[in-house]
Amino acid sequence: MMNKLSILGLVVMGVPSMFASTFAYLNNEAGNQNTEVYQGNTIPISPYGGAVGANQNGTGDTAALLFCDDYSDATYWGTGWQVDVTDIGTASAANPTTDPWQETRFGSANANTAFPTGTSLYEEMAWLFTQATAPGQSALNQDAIGEAVWHMTDPTGTPEATASNTGSNLTYLAWISDAEAYYNKSAAQTPAQFMTVNYNDWYVLTDPAAVGNTGGTGLQEMLAYYTSTTPGQTFGTVSATPEPDSVLLLGTGLLLAGLWGRRRRKPAR
Repeated sequence: MMNKLSILGLVVMGVPSMFASTFAYLNNEAGNQNTEVYQGNTIPISPYGGAVGANQNGTGDTAALLFCDDYSDATYWGTGWQVDVTDIGTASAANPTTDPWQETRFGSANANTAFPTGTSLYEEMAWLFTQATAPGQSALNQDAIGEAVWHMTDPTGTPEATASNTGSNLTYLAWISDAEAYYNKSAAQTPAQFMTVNYNDWYVLTDPAAVGNTGGTGLQEMLAYYTSTTPGQTFGTVSATPEPDSVLLLGTGLLLAGLWGRRRRKPAR
């Protein structure tokens, strides 16, 4: 078993969409982390606690919630690593092709060829993670959403979500279908049970060694949520009081810290 990671990047509006030499830090595992059993392993469910900024150990950096989009690779509790940061909204608006996604793992290639790359893929994953953090969201749906994202980027995984497609709990396949149907729709076009997404508030954090590699190279890639309209927050600074729309996501995940997962090809802890 190996530790894995997801990150919420906090970035001030107006900065470039991609960064180098920024660090992500994953907190130690929280005792109250929701978990699921996936391929025989107990894995904490996104989001996780951490920080993003100028310091590899997270000291003084901006508090972060982290979301795992990469099941094939690994990271470790209580460690920091260098990341490139891509603003999903800016990259999507700049060009619908792969060019703006050159600093990401899945911008130009996806190991699961049944799903897209670049703009569509990252927007669909951000849409899914937004639903996972909705107020009152069930652990079963969080399970299924996490597995939906892993399935979209890794064809070798066997999703095992326990959620049913009865009532408000959906299977991973149902979540994928909903993401494909509504990720690019307005609030008026989206069913009331789903939250709409401002993609300018979502970021991709990628180990530079993993850029363009769909798995097996570099540390785990993460998606990060941050309300870009919140003033006074930049990488390397202490987080200010979040705006109301930040609280919507932060409130459901702030007590969750860290991620413990597995790497199939190397079953070492």
